[in-house]
Amino acid sequence: MSDAGWRTVVIGLQEFINGPTDAQLDLAGRIGLALNPSTPQPVATVLMRRHMQGPLRLPTPGIATEGQLEYLHDLAEQTASPEPADTGDRDIVDAWIAVMHAHRAVIHLDAVRYATVTE
Repeated sequence: MSDAGWRTVVIGLQEFINGPTDAQLDLAGRIGLALNPSTPQPVATVLMRRHMQGPLRLPTPGIATEGQLEYLHDLAEQTASPEPADTGDRDIVDAWIAVMHAHRAVIHLDAVRYATVTE
């Protein structure tokens, strides 16, 4: 992958995990939900869906499984990330897993790129 292509991928992954999009922040404001600007995009999506669950008559998400929680714990350790406090349902845990996957990809892409440059 070219240097520009590699950098584009890493930047996209970092944006995905570093905070909500402008559209997400705008929508959250319109529905009366205060989103922390550091909330990763997948987590912001779940929080907005959770906020609108009643008005939209969305089904209640299932409880996170022990397997999901263990996997999230492992990913947090692998990425040296704090474990999220809100792990009450399956959807939020799935969102955090997606964030940790993206974070792990950035770590590995940076490591591979650094190894390639120093060789």
